[in-house]
This record gives sequence, structure tokens and C-alpha cells, in this order.
Amino acid sequence: MSEYKKIQCIKKMDEDYLDRFDSIVDEYAPKLSERVIMNGSAFTLHDFEHHCFDIYKIISEVLFDEELIYKTDYGISQRELFILNLAVLFHDIGMFNVLGATRENHSIKSADYVQKEYDDSRSVFKKKSDLTVNELKALKAIIIAHSDVKDRTIEDKKNGMKSPDLKDYNAKEGKIRAKFLAGVLRLADELDVSSDRLGTGEIEQQIEEGKQQYEELKKHSELEANRKALEQWEGFIISLEHWKRLHLISSVQRNEDGKTIELQIDDDYINICLDEGKTEKSIARECIDIYNEIEKKLNEIMGIAFNQKKFSNYVPISKILLVTENEVLDKEISDGLSVRRLISQKSDKVLNTEKPIIKSGEYPNVLDEELEKCIYGEITKRNLIKFGHFLLNKLYCARDWIDTREVVETKKILNKLVDVIVKDINSNNHNDYAIIGIDLVGSLLASRIAFALQKPLSYIVSEKEELSNASPEIELSIENTSDIILITDVIVTYDTILKAIDKYRLKTRIDSIYTIFYRPNYRIKVNNEFVSKTYSINNMFSIELFEKKECVYKNCIALNRKISEGENDNEDY
Repeated sequence: MSEYKKIQCIKKMDEDYLDRFDSIVDEYAPKLSERVIMNGSAFTLHDFEHHCFDIYKIISEVLFDEELIYKTDYGISQRELFILNLAVLFHDIGMFNVLGATRENHSIKSADYVQKEYDDSRSVFKKKSDLTVNELKALKAIIIAHSDVKDRTIEDKKNGMKSPDLKDYNAKEGKIRAKFLAGVLRLADELDVSSDRLGTGEIEQQIEEGKQQYEELKKHSELEANRKALEQWEGFIISLEHWKRLHLISSVQRNEDGKTIELQIDDDYINICLDEGKTEKSIARECIDIYNEIEKKLNEIMGIAFNQKKFSNYVPISKILLVTENEVLDKEISDGLSVRRLISQKSDKVLNTEKPIIKSGEYPNVLDEELEKCIYGEITKRNLIKFGHFLLNKLYCARDWIDTREVVETKKILNKLVDVIVKDINSNNHNDYAIIGIDLVGSLLASRIAFALQKPLSYIVSEKEELSNASPEIELSIENTSDIILITDVIVTYDTILKAIDKYRLKTRIDSIYTIFYRPNYRIKVNNEFVSKTYSINNMFSIELFEKKECVYKNCIALNRKISEGENDNEDY
């Protein structure tokens, strides 16, 4: 386990700090490994030998500018470096020997654990860390900020990197710049997505045994004990999907330009997947999923933690590249991200992922990130993306649509959707309101939500649905005194939403809009008048959108015939 001492961010500590740190690692690192055998997130390693080791390497070799970060009187102090290394060690310790129920709040649990050890005069941490009360506060704030707390009682503007506790703390030596250090840990943690984290064959065996246990419980889910056990094991499915994706990235490196993170795709593993029947398109979607998560964190951290010139010099990273020699996969990734490709003459083909930074408020907020990932996994696993090119409405054509009806008709997913939306509605101070479903799928979801809330319900069937259904749009019977909460399945252009609002003169009455999917597009700016009132379950499936007359596809039906009523395809946009 002594290999970690060779990593720069550890090696650069003075001898006294290194001795203290070694003693703390010897005591607490073994506890992290205890988490491996538990359920929930058991199968994504949070141990010292793999996960913490990887983070130290990423900090040293990918993020830090070595010439500046350790420079005396310019870079970070020895005290800051010591606290950053402690934060890496302890950031996931709240998950050890605890079931998956703490996954959503594990950063707080980790900080609580550090506080408990600090309060224990007999503990190794108390004896060796030699932290002041202020320095302990800084350490805890950094640990908590490494992961957003999934708790609706915590305001978004105070969560994660936006926490008011991320400030400068007085220290024995200078100050602890907690916001900068938290940004480093958060980004490095997000970048630990390569096969280096996979561990040994023992983990493979545990995964297989866990999968068999989960499948066996599902066969007898009518039993009360099994239902409770299944709830505990739901996190396993998410962890399993995440664990599988670690095979896709062979390494995370810094490009020669010093500003670019390269996610090197494991082309040998890709070939194995192709031999097993996967397609480049499905693999590309998984790579894009990894990229989107990292890019989201990078943009956030650059704007909050690395926005000062000195900090941007310490960590000069500004963009991410997906790197592959597989030309077909490269093209699929390029199409999926809707950005231009950049071909390097000196090395591998790379994908330049300079898509526009998503500004706060530009897209609807996602209600629950874990459910977002769960939905994404279900869509990709069950091939519910229908490939092709279709007419969206009278102005736009688009590629690919999601079979939303199949999603909602899955009982387990429907229950989760209803639960998350109902909780969010209840958590806000709404006035007297009624629920209205838009289109068939939205109406199905709306009926369940209205029943759970015991609120009035109505629905609107759009013109495109009218032609294939016997029932015309009903006249709304909701009292004019009621505010309106709209429920739909998919939003891209807000076209269907706006037509319903205009037809029934609801504009001044819209309290909020809930959608299963919001599908962002990066080509065309669409109407976002109601975006601040819209809440989404999943924003992860971007859509390629064109104005009909400017479509780049020669076989596009939008270019070859006029759209008539009823020709819109399968989603509610």
C-alpha cells in the first residue's frame, strides 16, 4: 500500500506532514475496503487502494500544474495540501459498513464520521491530524461538497459547490481556501471513471452473486420480506451499470496542451462488445453519458472554484476530449454530441467536445439525479430509443424518439416517477391547484399524481393524438380560481405545451410544469418562456433538431413533402 507515497501530491508534503498522514492512512484506509461486500453501491469501489489512489494520481498528473501549484509563496501551502489529502482519504468513509440507504447523503455521513473521530481524544485522527477547530470545519466543508446532497430540504443554491461553508478559513499557516480544494476533490472524484477502478476478479464474483440474489428476490416479490429486500438492492442496479461502464475508459490523461483532459476509450474492450452484439451507437451513448457527467461538473467547478486567475493557473483544465481510434464509434459520438470533430495529426483521433456551456436557468432543473440515471439505464438497456428521422411539428424535424409509453407502463418506473413528482409538489408552497395531463402518456402519469395528491384532474389530447383516438379534446372543467400544474412526457420545443396554454387561456394560471424527459438541443434556440417553471426527471437524451428547410439529411421527409395534421411522430413536444 506504500505505492501512494510516490504520487506527487503526497510526496510534496514535508516530512512531518507525511509522517502524520501515513499514520492516519494506516488506521483508516482498511475501513474503506469494508464497504466492498455490502449492497447498494458495493460494486463501485470506494476503497483506498483503487479509488483514493486514483484520485491522488488524477490530482497530481491530470489537474495540477506542478510548476505552479507547489511553488513557495505562490501555490498552495503545506497545510492546504495536508487537508486536501485528508479530504480524499475521508470523502467516502461515510459509506463504509453502511447499507445503500446512505448513498444519497454519504458526504454528510463522511463529515460526521470525521467530527466523531476528532471529538475522540483516543483516536488516531485526533492525535495525528493536529487540526484546529477552523481547519476541521474546512475539511468537513470540502468533504460534504464533493457530492450534492440529495435532500429537497437543502436549497439548490446552498448545495454542493454552492455551499456557504466553502470559504477561506484561518489556519495555523495562512488560510485554507476550502472552495478551491473542494473543486479539486469534486472534479478528481468525477474523473475516476477508468478501468483502474475495477479492482480484482473477486469483485466480478461478488457482482454475479449479487445479481443472482436480486433476480431470485424478484421472482418472489409478492412476499413482504422480499419486497423490503428488493428496495435495499435497488441501488445495486445503478451501481452495476456504473461498474460496467468503467470498462469503457482505459485511462484519464492530460493532453500535451496542458488544458485538455483526454478520456481514452478502451478500443480492445469496444471490439469485445461489438463481437457480443452491441452496436457503435449504443456504446457511443454510454461514452456520452460518462462525458456529460464530467463536463457538467467541470463547467460548474470552473465557474465557482477555479474562476480566479491564480486558481485557473493551478488547474488550467478547460475542456474534455473523448479519444478513440474506432472511426465508426468516433462518428457516432460526434453525432450524439452534435459537435464538430477534431482530428489530431500526431496521435489518436479525438472528439472536440466544445459544445455550449449550459447556463443556469437555460434548461429545466432535474428533480432527482439518481432517478435520472435509473431512467437512462432503462432506456438504453431496453433499446427504447427508436432510431430514424421524423417530423416533429410544422417547423422542425429531428432524429430519434423515445418510446415514452413503454417507460410509463413499466410499473416500477411509474411508481418512482409519481413518488418523486408528488414529493416535489408537496415540498413547495403551492396555492389551490389542479392537475392537467398533456397527451395520452402525460395524462396517465397525471392521473396517478392527482390521485396521490387528492387534487382535481383534467387532461388535454393534442391535435396529433385526436386523429388516432375516438375521444376529442375535452373541455376543461377546472375552476378559474385554480392554479394549474401541467404533466407531460417529453418537452423539446414547448410547442404542444404552448398550444394547450393558448387554447385554454392558461398562461396566467400556470404554477409549474413537470415532464419525464426534457431533450436539450444545441443547434436551435427554442421558446423557453416557461423553463423556470419546468421540472424534469431526465435531461440526458439530447436531440438533433433542424428547421425543416435546413435539414442536412437528403432523405428527410420534411424536405420532400408538406407536413399535414397528424403527421407528427410519437413524442409530446
